[in-house]
Amino acid sequence: MRIGTGAARGVVLLTLSLLAACGTGGSHVDPIFQGVVGPDGGTVEVTNVRLVLFPGSLTADVAVRILPQPDPLPLDPQDGPIDELPGLMCIGPVGQDLVVPAKVRYCYDPSVLPVGADETDLVLLVWDDANGFLHVSQTAVQDLVTHCFEDTVYVELGHIGIGLRTGPVLDFLVQATDPNLQTQAIPQLPLPESLVLASSDGGATLLPLPNTQYATLYIPSPDGHRVKFRVSDLQLDGQLLRTVDTATGDVLWEPDSALSLQPYDPLFGWFPDADHSFYAHAEFDVESSRDVFADVTLGGAEHEHLRDGPLDAALVDVRVSPDGTRTLLRWNHYFDGFDSVDVIASSTGAIVGSDLPVLPAGSISPTPRWLPDSSGLYYPDPTVDGVVRRIDADGTDAGVLYSVPGGSVLEFVLAPDASLASLSAARCAYVRANFVLQLIPAAVTPQGEVAQTTLFGRDVLAGGARVEQDLGFVYAVNELAYHPGGNAVLAELSVESRIGGGPFDLINPPPAPTFVAIFDAADASTLRTVNVNLGALDVSRQHGAILVWIQTDTQDAQFPTAGIWRLDADGSGGTLVDLPDWVAIGPPRFLASWRTACAEAYSSWVR
Repeated sequence: MRIGTGAARGVVLLTLSLLAACGTGGSHVDPIFQGVVGPDGGTVEVTNVRLVLFPGSLTADVAVRILPQPDPLPLDPQDGPIDELPGLMCIGPVGQDLVVPAKVRYCYDPSVLPVGADETDLVLLVWDDANGFLHVSQTAVQDLVTHCFEDTVYVELGHIGIGLRTGPVLDFLVQATDPNLQTQAIPQLPLPESLVLASSDGGATLLPLPNTQYATLYIPSPDGHRVKFRVSDLQLDGQLLRTVDTATGDVLWEPDSALSLQPYDPLFGWFPDADHSFYAHAEFDVESSRDVFADVTLGGAEHEHLRDGPLDAALVDVRVSPDGTRTLLRWNHYFDGFDSVDVIASSTGAIVGSDLPVLPAGSISPTPRWLPDSSGLYYPDPTVDGVVRRIDADGTDAGVLYSVPGGSVLEFVLAPDASLASLSAARCAYVRANFVLQLIPAAVTPQGEVAQTTLFGRDVLAGGARVEQDLGFVYAVNELAYHPGGNAVLAELSVESRIGGGPFDLINPPPAPTFVAIFDAADASTLRTVNVNLGALDVSRQHGAILVWIQTDTQDAQFPTAGIWRLDADGSGGTLVDLPDWVAIGPPRFLASWRTACAEAYSSWVR
């Protein structure tokens, strides 16, 4: 057991009064750990539980303790049938809110599973002090090799343990329609589709959510208890946003009717705090317009102008830092023809860094991503061969994060567990363009002309562990994202085609065929390809399963029937999910989705 350097201000014995805060207060409960942690943060750890408190998580010195919780505790009835397994622990003081989400790790002994139970049926249970029960963490990721759960959005200290699902659970949302309603529909008007809660394992009765008719874009909150969506209805002659409870369908929030939502595909999503969400709306006057970044805390304050954008600019991308404290905003200045990036404080809208130099190729540059520790941003530099750069959120301390020889890095992403403190273990993946001289007859291609192939690779930030696969063709990469479990990387690739044969060739004419490739994060081999875009699928942060929406019987020969298909975490397998009496007309979204924001129905972006 230990406490992190720079954070410990003392280690003392627990008193009986402190024991009472974590258990039943009996003297038979021996103290395991206690240390005082302050605003600078620190790490407290026992054999199977580790808590990492980041700077700013606490506003004052707090005596943090970890010890056994001997008694079973109530479970959230919304989480479905779950058995509470032995080994409950308590992290106190119970109910202590964390300003900056912490990271908690809980390791378990798989031998405690009942005969016939599967390890993938385990869930991490965390404490909800306001309601007085344990609930399933929707943000925890399970590692089946180390037999541990890790939750990087841990916002409240309390009891923690492992649960075993004993029956089907409604674990994803999908936009669907009931064909039986067709005869009741008014001609010329769309059917009032609903968001439907369903089970990716099958066997559970589907639950249509009230107040979700005409939902077209939707994203669940990090804890899965709420869903935010756009309502688009011809009868309404417009669109609006709404948030409802995923258990009851009760309306929790709608924006002021005087606001004009961002035109076309509005941006909206969630901060790590499950009650705190964001959205964009537009303002117009006679001479100009602007997009506004707004936020709302359910049951609390609402900021219709968290951050006003530049005049005559559209908000085109949003990325929230992993700890939720800062937000990247990308603006497209449509009259001036350039993009710019600002970073703001998520709670106040105050500028942290303005017009950061992170778009070397202008508007075609990919949006920078946050480093896992939220300390800054990283992005590939297409103007310099093989270079990925990093920069602090305020624009300082720019430098090279990673470099790979040969060609240009098209997209780059760090593994979910990557730590800058251990560069030799910090895994990364990339797609790069490799330029090769063609030594073939001039009648086909002029001798010496430079041609291009695309490669997928994996490495560590320190370099030296590089493995690549030449994809054998010219592809554009639209998005690259690690599977939450870290063992696979998903990429949306488009075929880059050429029309013509002279100096005025047309490169990549639309529409370009698009598909998703699932790569092995260890050896860079292709595990599977699917003829969809990345927006048509989703991945569970809890058990790692992949859901894919196949829209027609002829879309992909691997999936002979239209509908929602479930794949294993490595892309293998394929089981049609039963949606009795309902037809999917939108993409699936796990309640524990790897996505936190929505920009369009089939957006490839995974934020």
